[in-house]
Amino acid sequence: MKNPPSANLKLLATATCLTGLLTASLAISRAATANTPDDWGIEPAMVEATSGADTRSNDVEAPHPIWALAASNLYYTLPARGGSGGGPGTLSCGQGDVAVGIYGRSGIYIDQLGLTCAHLNDDGSLGPSYDIGTYGGPGGGFFRIICPVGQAIVGFHGGSGALVDRLGLYCSGVGNWRTNGSVQHITGTVGGGGGGPFVDLCPSDYVAARINVRTGLYVDREELLCAYIYP
Repeated sequence: MKNPPSANLKLLATATCLTGLLTASLAISRAATANTPDDWGIEPAMVEATSGADTRSNDVEAPHPIWALAASNLYYTLPARGGSGGGPGTLSCGQGDVAVGIYGRSGIYIDQLGLTCAHLNDDGSLGPSYDIGTYGGPGGGFFRIICPVGQAIVGFHGGSGALVDRLGLYCSGVGNWRTNGSVQHITGTVGGGGGGPFVDLCPSDYVAARINVRTGLYVDREELLCAYIYP
């Protein structure tokens, strides 16, 4: 029995549709196969990076110090002791350095005064000490007062009137002074027994680094300046 014309037309349309679908499927398959990193012209490592792979180095940087101690040029001035005679002068440690001792000449007064300094290292230790010279006259006998190793001057004690009669030191490690504010060593005094007693201490964030003086044949006046210690 022959199919009617309408049935033949339906079969032809169905075959044509299936042929079109098969052709499109083959085209998509070829495109997917060709769509590889090599065809894109991208190196495999680049593809890995763009896909979210962790490409960071395993090297670890050395840790940096969180803080380091340093003597600044910001000063706290303690009271002036003595009179108004003589001429002005300044005994000053170098940049980044602190005072660790005094020296000079003395009798019944302080005849001559000099300053001994050392560099403050960032861990609070001190470098080698050095002298920076003196002001005053030639009388009396030589003296030198130095804080214990690793400690700096944090204050003066002594006596004064019209002149500076006597001087001694308060000493402390810089780290200890900043943290605890405690004096670790008190020296004896040089000079005479006259004048009124005084005690002068730097604030706990400061350490001695400079002395303003007035001098002639004697040390007429001293004024201790304390440098702020960072951080």
